[in-house]
Amino acid sequence: MTLRWQEVAVPLVLIVLLLIGKHVPATAHLSLGHLAGIVSFSYAIFLSLRLVQGEEAVSTGEWSELRASPVELFGAFTAGSFSALLLSVVVFMNRGDANPLHIMAAFALAVAFALCAAGIFFTSLMVKIRWNRKHIEHRSGTGKCTTIAWSDVVGVDSTWRGISIWSTDRQRISFSPYQSGAAALAKAAADRARRNAINAARVPA
Repeated sequence: MTLRWQEVAVPLVLIVLLLIGKHVPATAHLSLGHLAGIVSFSYAIFLSLRLVQGEEAVSTGEWSELRASPVELFGAFTAGSFSALLLSVVVFMNRGDANPLHIMAAFALAVAFALCAAGIFFTSLMVKIRWNRKHIEHRSGTGKCTTIAWSDVVGVDSTWRGISIWSTDRQRISFSPYQSGAAALAKAAADRARRNAINAARVPA
């Protein structure tokens, strides 16, 4: 398992900011210490799930296929649960003499968690990516299908948004690095892009 720098830097920076905010007079009354503990516990769960993430793709006949990893399943379930919990808190707070700012903050967090759960669901759980010896096939949550032949692969890039495979006609197939088998597909595409570049250089002008 190889961690990206964002997976280490983001939670550490967040924890440090929460601990600093605990000693700032303007935010000292907030439960930032407890929140830092929750973030630390959540990060420990994240690392545990990353350890059991499958590096190899699932093989079905001639096809190899990416599958949703424990990290993605846990993230979608947790975000959806937090959203439902916060919405119930908003409903409960509206019945009492609650601070409107607290209600708005809880509602905003509920919406943010709901968007996070929906993003994971539609970009990972609803997406189907598979490949054989001839090409890579990507089917989105809306049913749109993109196919790239291995002979047309020219590059692979990895950003905070995910991994993308490019073709000669600028088609792109993107997928989450947290999917089981993502590392195997990225390596295969990078190797093929190198071979295609070497073959292209050998062709006389």
